[in-house]
Amino acid sequence: MALLLRITNRAASRKGKTSGTAGELFHKASKLLAARYKIAPKPDRAAARNLHERLRDFQNEYVRQRWGPVRVVHHWNLMPVKKGLALYLWHRDSPAHRYDLAVNCCQHYDPRHGNGLSGPSRTKLLEMVRFMFLVEAQEDEPS
Repeated sequence: MALLLRITNRAASRKGKTSGTAGELFHKASKLLAARYKIAPKPDRAAARNLHERLRDFQNEYVRQRWGPVRVVHHWNLMPVKKGLALYLWHRDSPAHRYDLAVNCCQHYDPRHGNGLSGPSRTKLLEMVRFMFLVEAQEDEPS
């Protein structure tokens, strides 16, 4: 769970120059996921649920296209935050949801490679693996 929350916190910190509602949502996510417990943060579940609902409502707009409805994503970096909170709240034991979150956080757009995991994703993947080893090492230490 620590890695999951670390990934979600990392996504929340990627707001860039964002203002308005999106900026406020990033601020609330960063505050909720603040590393009070460096390795294993424990965000308040009610606050996490409330923020998840606000994130869902913020990006819950669909445009009708010929082939069907298409979701309008106002801010891509809020999507991994929303997915991470959903994992924390409801899908803790879902490898598919965890993989999806990790890919969303590590993907890199490059016109030569498209959108997905590519060479430039390597740095983010290595950071994730280093943190995973740190968590495992601390879990193995005797108390």
